[in-house]
Amino acid sequence: MKKVKIIIIYTISGLLFLIFILLSVPTIISFFKKKEAGHFENVSIVFFCGGKTDSRFARVVHNGASDAQKDFGCSIEYVWSQ
Repeated sequence: MKKVKIIIIYTISGLLFLIFILLSVPTIISFFKKKEAGHFENVSIVFFCGGKTDSRFARVVHNGASDAQKDFGCSIEYVWSQ
């Protein structure tokens, strides 16, 4: 009876591991997949950062816009306060 319980436990563990691997494959493939060109590569944006270049707030806003630029592939002209 003990051997049957051990076999059942190992079988269930193996099946759970197999399900985990099968569910992980799409995520792993998408991680190594070559990134495609941005959807908005022909779009130009003039972006006001909301302050001077030494402003913490404006720097955070600029960094967010810069990340979006990388993700979408558009071109951005940054405008700073005087």
